[in-house]
Amino acid sequence: MERSGWSCTGKSLRKSRHAQSYATAISGTLGFSVEIPGVEKFEPKTSVGIDLGINTLTTLSDSTAIKNPKTLDKHDSKLRKAQKDLPRKKKGSNN
Repeated sequence: MERSGWSCTGKSLRKSRHAQSYATAISGTLGFSVEIPGVEKFEPKTSVGIDLGINTLTTLSDSTAIKNPKTLDKHDSKLRKAQKDLPRKKKGSNN
């Protein structure tokens, strides 16, 4: 297992009697399992359908519509100016 960073899993595993550790010269990893008594599985009672659109961002199955924020329209003039200034700049300079 040659990865850097954290790795989380939530799988049910068999009961283990000890923790296992694997050490390398640079970093080490530790694998362990914890038994939590009294945890019930979650069963959803209702479901919701989601429709993605252009005029409205989403429409739910109960006909609730969420408006599209249209962030491109809000920042269009800034974007236009930045794209116009970009070809005039030298690569690697501070201008």
